[in-house]
This record gives sequence, C-alpha cells and structure tokens, in this order.
Amino acid sequence: MPAPSPPASATTPPWRSPLFWLLAWALASTASRVLLSQALMWDQAEQTVWSQQLAWGYGPQPPLYTWLQWAVNGVLGPTVLSLAVVKKTLMVLTFVFMFLAARQLMPAPAAWLAALGMWWLPGMG
Repeated sequence: MPAPSPPASATTPPWRSPLFWLLAWALASTASRVLLSQALMWDQAEQTVWSQQLAWGYGPQPPLYTWLQWAVNGVLGPTVLSLAVVKKTLMVLTFVFMFLAARQLMPAPAAWLAALGMWWLPGMG
C-alpha cells in the first residue's frame, strides 16, 4: 500500500499565498511610513488629538476608529507607528473579509482577485 501523500497546502511555500503578499505589503508600507517622515498629515494630527480621550463621537466621525486608535496609543504611544498600525491592520482585515465574502460566490483564486481589486479604490492602494 503506497504511503499517503501530504496535503497540497503542506507543500506549498508561503510566498505562493496572496495573504503572504498582502501582509508583506502592509509591513513594508507601515515601515516606509514610519521611516520616511514623522510629520503628521491633517487627518493623522486630528486622530492624535481625538484619541487622547474616549468620547461617544468626534465631530462628524463615529467613534470606533478613534477608540481603536486610543487602545493602540495606550500600547505604542501617540506616534506615527501607532497611526500606521491601526490603518494598515484595518485595511488588511478589509481585504481578508472581502476575500471571504467573494469566496462564497467563486473559487479562491478569483476571490483573491476580487479582494485585491480594492487596491484601485482611492485610499486603499
């Protein structure tokens, strides 16, 4: 009786996975943001001020993003790194959940294309 072959996923190198490249992009983007400039843009400066304390709302903005920023600031401090970590984490989660939604309708390779197609949206790429 021949020995069973290992599952295909066990022999696939990690760099063949779109998730690997998505995470690599997020890490590279975060690192470049932190290393290239410590200056804050308007929205980032606003988040730095608003995330100093919890509130039910922040001007016209709902509170969830600022609450997440407040929590990360508690760990990393109010830095460009903490701003980039929150932004890129939420972007990666958006891509992953878009993949999971598309996976309900199509095979995995096409679902990744649907998810990664969001890179064409302003602010996502």
